[in-house]
Amino acid sequence: MTPAYDEWRKSSRSGSNGGECVEVATVANR
Repeated sequence: MTPAYDEWRKSSRSGSNGGECVEVATVANR
């Protein structure tokens, strides 16, 4: 897993910027 994805998971748990972080994670996965 990429660092960005890890940060997205942490942010997702907090519930802040969920959708936005998902888009960033998707781009990072590419």
